[in-house]
Amino acid sequence: FEETALWGNYDPVPEKKKEIVCIDEDGKETALFTDEGYGDIYLLDGRFYMTEIKTEKEDGAVYNRERLYSVDMRGKNRIDYGNGSIFAIDKERHVIILKMAEDEGVRYYALDYKTGEKKLMLTDGEDNYFYYVGMYQDGWLFYEKSKKYDAEVFGLWAVSLEGEQKKIIAFTSAFNQRPNGYREGILNIKSDGERIYFIIGGYDGSAVVFQGGKLVSVKPDGTDYKAVETPGDIYYIGHDNGKAFVYFPYFAMPVADDVQE
Repeated sequence: FEETALWGNYDPVPEKKKEIVCIDEDGKETALFTDEGYGDIYLLDGRFYMTEIKTEKEDGAVYNRERLYSVDMRGKNRIDYGNGSIFAIDKERHVIILKMAEDEGVRYYALDYKTGEKKLMLTDGEDNYFYYVGMYQDGWLFYEKSKKYDAEVFGLWAVSLEGEQKKIIAFTSAFNQRPNGYREGILNIKSDGERIYFIIGGYDGSAVVFQGGKLVSVKPDGTDYKAVETPGDIYYIGHDNGKAFVYFPYFAMPVADDVQE
């Protein structure tokens, strides 16, 4: 960097070597191997799952793309999975949910890290539908489904590891009838195991600012609908004495008579 620069870019550097080091309980460090990965490291069934940046040229332009791979405990027997990242891990079912960028679009796979079997779960853009994948839980991938060029109707759906798809709840929006401009959708999907929570709203303007919306919660089958208006898209779920609480940052406090600061 220039000595007089005000800002620094600390993105991963392609092809930069680094060591994977093991530290025992006595503090002794042992270098296991050297590679070019970066970011989060997952150790599952004796293999490291990591991401590296690879520089690729396409139509005269240069792109830095994430590539997902795994190696054994000594950095050997490498397996490449392609351009993408890890979306979720389910240790109970020994499954990794992969989010991969392919020619067909963004695809989500379930990879059994014990057997190596990989199953396709979802392809964004398939059959002229858009998918926003927000959460994985207990064998199900939860996502918003809306039709291209006709997003007046959109809904919360889920697909299982076995390929079963189910619609949980659907919504309509007058904003989404327009061909261009602001549109509403499902954002920030979460669950506490008993209910599913998500935001209905959208972003607009040159600063891409959240325009306000609703925090919605339903049971996993889409029943017992509850909603509260909120100016923000950030929230947190907690429990106290068996009762669920939803926490908001002060600037994103919802609008309701029974909401307390």
